Amino acid sequence: MGYSYLFQKDLNNAFLNLRKALAIDRKYSNAFYNLACVHALAGDKTEMLDCLEKAITWSEKYQDYGNLSLEDEHFSAY
Repeated sequence: MGYSYLFQKDLNNAFLNLRKALAIDRKYSNAFYNLACVHALAGDKTEMLDCLEKAITWSEKYQDYGNLSLEDEHFSAY
């Protein structure tokens, strides 16, 4: 649900739904990654980096992407 809101650029609902997902599973790396996208679009670099770090910590999938954020349009401002 959070990703759907992110795709629509509805950052408030994306944030709320991704936080709900993380309340259920604190190691849900996809939710951390998508939350990093939300923070990037909102201009919150500190929170963006924190969420990216957690996404990388909890998933080997993200560990394999050395320059992960460079390829994602959500991070283009950085």
